[in-house]
Amino acid sequence: MLVILYFVTTHYSFAQQELGTIKGVVRDSSTKELLPGASVVIKGTTKGAYTDFDGNYELKVSPGTYLLVVSFTGYKGSENLVTVKVNQTSTVNVVMTPGNQLDEIVISVQVKGQLAAIREQVSSNKIVNLVSAEKMQELPDANVAEALGRLPGISLQRSSGEAQKIIIRGVAPENNNITIAGVKLASNNASDRSVDLSMLQNEMFSGAEVSKTLRPDMEASAIGGTIDLRLAKANDRPSFNAMYEGGYNNLFSKIGDTKFSAGGSARFFNNKFGVKFQGSYEEKLVSSHNFNGQYSDPILVLGTNPDGSLSGEDSFISRTTGAHMSLNNSVRTRIAGNLTLDYKSPLVDISLFNLINFNPNKSTIREEIFNFENARNPFSLKASENNNDKYVSTHLLETNFRFLNTELSFKLSYSNTKSDRTRKLFPFKEVNLSGETIDPNWLVFKDPKEVLEIYGQTEILNNRLITNDLANDYVNDDTYNLDLKWKIPFKIESLNLDGKLTVGGLLRRKERSSDTNYQYVQYQAGSGRGPRNVSLELFPWMDWPAGDLQGIPSSNFIDQNYNPGEFLNGEYELSWSPDMNKLIEMQSELYEKYPLLFNFQGLQSYKNDYINKEELFAAFIMFELKIGSLLVLPGIRMEAANTSFSSYSIIANGINTSGVTGTPTPVSSKRENKYFFPSLNMKLKLNNTLSLRGAIFKSISRPNFNNLSPRTIVDSNESNREIDSKNPLLRPSIAWNYDFSIEAYNSKLGLITINPFYKRIEEIQVSVYDYFPLRNERIVNAPSGFFNSIPAVDSYPTGFLTNSSYFALPINNPDKAEFYGVELSVQTNLRYLKNKLLKGFVFDINLSFINSKTKYPYFKEVVIGVDNSGFFPQDIIGYEYSTREGKMSSQPDFIGNVIIGWDYKGFSSRISYRRQGVTVSDGGDRLEFKQNFKDDLELVDISLRQRFYKNFELFLNANNITNYVDERFVVYNNEHRLPLNLNYFGNRIKFGLRYRF
Repeated sequence: MLVILYFVTTHYSFAQQELGTIKGVVRDSSTKELLPGASVVIKGTTKGAYTDFDGNYELKVSPGTYLLVVSFTGYKGSENLVTVKVNQTSTVNVVMTPGNQLDEIVISVQVKGQLAAIREQVSSNKIVNLVSAEKMQELPDANVAEALGRLPGISLQRSSGEAQKIIIRGVAPENNNITIAGVKLASNNASDRSVDLSMLQNEMFSGAEVSKTLRPDMEASAIGGTIDLRLAKANDRPSFNAMYEGGYNNLFSKIGDTKFSAGGSARFFNNKFGVKFQGSYEEKLVSSHNFNGQYSDPILVLGTNPDGSLSGEDSFISRTTGAHMSLNNSVRTRIAGNLTLDYKSPLVDISLFNLINFNPNKSTIREEIFNFENARNPFSLKASENNNDKYVSTHLLETNFRFLNTELSFKLSYSNTKSDRTRKLFPFKEVNLSGETIDPNWLVFKDPKEVLEIYGQTEILNNRLITNDLANDYVNDDTYNLDLKWKIPFKIESLNLDGKLTVGGLLRRKERSSDTNYQYVQYQAGSGRGPRNVSLELFPWMDWPAGDLQGIPSSNFIDQNYNPGEFLNGEYELSWSPDMNKLIEMQSELYEKYPLLFNFQGLQSYKNDYINKEELFAAFIMFELKIGSLLVLPGIRMEAANTSFSSYSIIANGINTSGVTGTPTPVSSKRENKYFFPSLNMKLKLNNTLSLRGAIFKSISRPNFNNLSPRTIVDSNESNREIDSKNPLLRPSIAWNYDFSIEAYNSKLGLITINPFYKRIEEIQVSVYDYFPLRNERIVNAPSGFFNSIPAVDSYPTGFLTNSSYFALPINNPDKAEFYGVELSVQTNLRYLKNKLLKGFVFDINLSFINSKTKYPYFKEVVIGVDNSGFFPQDIIGYEYSTREGKMSSQPDFIGNVIIGWDYKGFSSRISYRRQGVTVSDGGDRLEFKQNFKDDLELVDISLRQRFYKNFELFLNANNITNYVDERFVVYNNEHRLPLNLNYFGNRIKFGLRYRF
């Protein structure tokens, strides 16, 4: 088919007019830096192009002599005479000189970064936002996610204050596509498809692009959008850079962060062969304070009249059942390396990209849990140490052949993502035989802080170590890709049409596994007698009275030097902590000498184990048609996916030391699907200032790994009614996307864009709660096809399944979800002013207004009949499939960024303000009794840099200088607002020295 397409298009094209090629590179005359986004136009025509990311341009024209006009804002224009012959290439490399009136050398730092991003955005054939290489390297953010968070429509999920995952236009991270040099990056999360970007260092990349629209040559698995992180090749001019950075965190109250990076590039053999490398090492102290309020499920209160009769005006209440506080101190280490080799020739370009990231992270977590409903065990404490080694590697071999005015490219890539986490857990519990019972009526809608002020203490000596737990979680993902693209240009003179046909395809194989091994020593009751005898023998310092069956007394482990400081700015108080070193040494020696004391915990070990294999085949055809000032990109893509999933069916048993009955049974599932994805991107240039863009395209999001699992967990104890099961019959979510953009670009004033958008998503994954698999016949008003889209009853271990067994069932929502909003962006600077102080100002302002809606399903209890079999008639309770309207999870209603930069001579500064509006943190409650929200987020960051001598720089970055507290809350009855989660991560200051030439 490809051969037929080639001969049909080239025959028609060449019959009309045989062409020649003009190509070259545009660079700065003084720095020799490449200039992406420079305008290259044949004088007196509309024929032209913008230089790409590497400063390259290429034009297909009829034979003849032309005047080539090259322009780049801030530089003097250049005109070059060139003669083009049939089927031959004329090379015109252009060196541009900064314009004197702009004093470019003085103000080039942030102005260049903004201009580069603007030019790439304006020249793109889709709707994009960019972080240019200059922006990413001159005043770097903490990681890639932080840099992307300043773009329109981007919100962030954080871990201990660090930006970690990207939300695009309110669409959750697992529904977006992350690539490195076009190669899809796999998730290192065992349960979903989201990608942790906090482990990727800025120094490894040369810019990033966020595509809000898709073309047929892009993967369709991007409902929110696609983020591509770029890897650069070596420039013609040799370069070297080195940086050292230190840091201060106010929660640790000390200087402890350190970072070093170095890299360089050079070309050899007449610039045909290039080498570029970059390496970095970072060790960062990260701390966070967390508070969680805990509340009961809705409790029905029957309304009564004064005479005691029922009034029918029922209501719901909720009690405050507990509070959870945790102090997390982490040391995050990031080791990264990047090596790029490339070869250039007139016939073929070959590139080999290699990127490796290794993140050995260590964290110590102390958790305090208060239970307001249990007077006997009102308090528990869990101390743990986590060692989590994360690894990401991407290797890409890219080959571009040029022949007969066409370009054929092959990409062969391998990507590996893994996470190896070891957890050492030490749970304590307070035993209080004379504890005070709290009045449950007093706990109704009570702020946890008020309860803690009265009941927030623990008798430390009554605490007992109840178990000694050791766990390992391992996730591995291997992904292999073969990508093919063939670009065939053509021209139809009679229509004044320049075109390009692109055809290609993708083959991918993914092999993914998750494995957990959980062991523990029991110190309570009769099971604790053996460990007690061994412990007293091994550890002479241990005091454990005979007959104490509650566990090891806490007096053996109290850390006398523990000082948590002011927890959450003094809002709450922490109590005590065990000596972590003592506990870990005890566990290590016990495991080394008496490994058989550690019981295998089957439930925890098997429940997250799986093997997932996915194969994807894709093919596409796309036309790029340019008629005058109109650019049209129609096309279609096909993706066929085959998935197999293996897991376990587990019978839980709380009596057995293993936590299970027998050996879990392997279970598996397979699924296949094929979808077509049409798309249309358009760009119309109205004049030199205004352009209109539009796009209609179809995209997909495949179900999370955890929800696809055929795993089932049923308890052998029938009194434990809740079971655990997923849905291997889930289908992908399909979205139709509609985008429009108005761009106003002026070489002096910059770029203003207005981007309204609308997304309609079918079959999005949601959970319907309180599903009873043995009561299917009682479900009424179920949507068409509902029972065919959920697991059959025989997929559960029916020997232990009862009529009362229930769980939250993942399903494809029959009702559509909708996202809609508008993004406003202004990128400008004052470089055109004559005043040397004012001309250094750079402004980047963007505002995003987003909304969403869908209908969440639930089962409403209704009477469907009467049972007359007994002495008294009884109502038969059924479950009516019902819905309620709500917003989508993760969607903020507003995102705003204001960035002001100022450069003067060798000094560069930037202050940024980021505001993220209220975000719905879940689907809400079926009774509309409560809603969970994330409160407004406000962050202020400052970056300063001073260049001295010629190649040295001092810099300072201050993050979260206002000490913002990340807060989630729950609102009951639109009246009672209570804290759900408070996360305080303090502020951070970084400072360092950088050398570059």
